[in-house]
Amino acid sequence: MLIRRSVADQEGIAYFACGGLPATTPEELVRVAGARWATEDLFELGDCGLDEYEVRS
Repeated sequence: MLIRRSVADQEGIAYFACGGLPATTPEELVRVAGARWATEDLFELGDCGLDEYEVRS
């Protein structure tokens, strides 16, 4: 379990259920969890190109 508190909003707390290997360091868990936000921002901006992708029907 990884718990994240926002620096700007001390009341804002996010919880992550982590499924990594037992040898995974806390630093690596934080890095991977933080990468989620960058990916989510790209989806919101529409810069991923997935909105124009069409799979064969």
